[in-house]
Amino acid sequence: MTKFHSNSVKNTGGFETDTIYQIVTDRFFSYKNTYHNKELCDKNSITKYHGGNWNGITTKINQGYFKKLGITALWISPTVENIEYQIFDKSLNNNKGGIVASYHGYYPKDFFRTNKHFGSWNDFKLLIKTAHENGLKIVIDFVVNHTSPLEKQIKHSGCLYKNGKLIANYFNDINGCFNHFGTMPSMNETIEESIYQNLSNLADLNQMNPIINKYLNDAVAKWIKTGVDGIRVDAISHVSKGWLNTWLFNIYKQKPIFAFGEFFSLNNWFVDSNNFYLYNANNMALSFLNYPLSNAYRGILSKDSNNLNWLVQVNEHQSKYTTVHDKLNFIDNHDVPRYLNINNNRKKLKAILVILMTSRGIPIIYYGTEQFKNGGYDPQNREDMDWTKPYDNKQFKLLNKLSQLRKQSKAIAYGSYHHLYVSNDTYIFVREFDNEIVIVAINLSNHEQLILLKNTFKLEDYAQNNVLLESSKLVINKKTLSLKLRSNSNNIWQFKNEHVKPKLLIGNITPSSIPINGNLTISGGGFGCKPGKVFINGTTIKKYLNWSDSLIQFKVPMCNIKKKSIIKVINNKHQHDTWINKIKFFSANQVLHRIIVKNVKTLLGQSLWIISNNKQIGTIESPQGPFLNKFVTNYPDWFLDINVPANQLLKIQFIILDINKKPIKISQTFSLKTNNRIDTKIFKKIIWKWMN
Repeated sequence: MTKFHSNSVKNTGGFETDTIYQIVTDRFFSYKNTYHNKELCDKNSITKYHGGNWNGITTKINQGYFKKLGITALWISPTVENIEYQIFDKSLNNNKGGIVASYHGYYPKDFFRTNKHFGSWNDFKLLIKTAHENGLKIVIDFVVNHTSPLEKQIKHSGCLYKNGKLIANYFNDINGCFNHFGTMPSMNETIEESIYQNLSNLADLNQMNPIINKYLNDAVAKWIKTGVDGIRVDAISHVSKGWLNTWLFNIYKQKPIFAFGEFFSLNNWFVDSNNFYLYNANNMALSFLNYPLSNAYRGILSKDSNNLNWLVQVNEHQSKYTTVHDKLNFIDNHDVPRYLNINNNRKKLKAILVILMTSRGIPIIYYGTEQFKNGGYDPQNREDMDWTKPYDNKQFKLLNKLSQLRKQSKAIAYGSYHHLYVSNDTYIFVREFDNEIVIVAINLSNHEQLILLKNTFKLEDYAQNNVLLESSKLVINKKTLSLKLRSNSNNIWQFKNEHVKPKLLIGNITPSSIPINGNLTISGGGFGCKPGKVFINGTTIKKYLNWSDSLIQFKVPMCNIKKKSIIKVINNKHQHDTWINKIKFFSANQVLHRIIVKNVKTLLGQSLWIISNNKQIGTIESPQGPFLNKFVTNYPDWFLDINVPANQLLKIQFIILDINKKPIKISQTFSLKTNNRIDTKIFKKIIWKWMN
């Protein structure tokens, strides 16, 4: 039995102890780039290829660049072959538009070939090998929603290829491989417009088509076999949740890989119409880029005045996620202006980095943040890295210290989160897991502050490690904690109670959806170095793939599937039970079905949903939906693309909810026989009865 720890590069199931570094491959570093299309390559143009490639990233790994930063995972641009021509992109320059080549990788053409501008298959495999040898994980960006922009006068516009062979042509779509419902009118689109119309004039793939479904499943399988450790899924709000869950299920059958999606939002944590963002985050089979939290961080510190007290409500909102430790938090990325473009204040950037790296969730550092890049809207935020300048030692040392803390601190990776003191200028919070406590104190004011707090932790019994101090002091008495915080300072204290042996505690369980016989990873601490016992709903795990003090991995056996499953871990001295709300165990293969319900009339604000005796489909407390009625069907007919267990006889009902998601009516019970292939099921005669 192989043993590795929760922070090992071999732990592809979870990234809770990692710091991810996002790279726009073309803009990072060029080394031995042998492919150049003169029309598309021009370093003087921000929207053309600049020559960055996988060999360049490999070179920087070998030079120890990421080790100096403390980075443990790299998220790189989409890797597949893209179109080889320029187009006019309406979304560029804050929706003013502009001519662009596909240097970013989001205009795919052939998912079974590499982007020649980035390198060959051998170059990519060398990148994976070198990364793993240096303790780095590789996350690839993967596009599932679309191909390229639609320009009818251009030969390959919107076309999809497999190893050079044409699979589908949007303008001659004889097999229905694309959706043909037009282009979304704006970014304020409805759910149905978002999923079934073209995003920014990009040819929208029809995942309900068996050809496209097989294509995307086979393509991602090929890339997974190269040894990648994670997948960032592009634009998940623009594909149906049912198809996405089915696709992810097939991935998890192959490998315990960490997957997270982009559900783009410009809203803060407090703007979430009908909790739509929260509903999707808690019901999709992958983790999320945490846009609400990241937008809040940027907004709170975007002006000269401070309002750190908002962070109390921000983090209360985070607790609404079923799991929060696996969410991806960031300050900058390729789709939003860099923070220093919003507010050119390096002191506040430093404070945000400290908060980002010590809060719940997995931090992402966008390339160039360590060089204080300040680009605005896309494409200005995709600048070239400047390798002529020496490292900024203070910034490097800061990121390294914070990354090292994440790597070895279970309190930061899995711990609880509590506020100790908050004002407009001051923010003090604590992370706690078992016998470890981490206190973070931020003072953005221009004067020294003395803060007195109750010593509810008995810190006098703990060994102290000063992780990050900027001439501030913490004095511990039996009853009080006295913090003397220097002006404009960021401070971190780590405490461990050496007199108390660590307890057995589960920190996180990944992935969020798991097929029977798929690999499940439990991270935490106190498991012991020798295998103990794990139970899922009373079923005993008989064989373990890995067992260390901080990580357990095994194949999920056939077990009793419940709405709330309980996992129990026992070693020779302790046990810990965890109710898992988000983890979904699938006892059967998943297949995509389109459910069509005819002639159901509703009032303004009401919506149609589905429930079943199979809890995967939905329950009356947590139905699945909503059904849609604009493109595939027209009101009063409705449809929903949903993942269902294959070859089973299900009992289902349809339910109408009011604007507050309260049930109004429920139908009689129907029998639904599922197949092992994509299928459409139509329900015509609905008899409604009032809910009791």
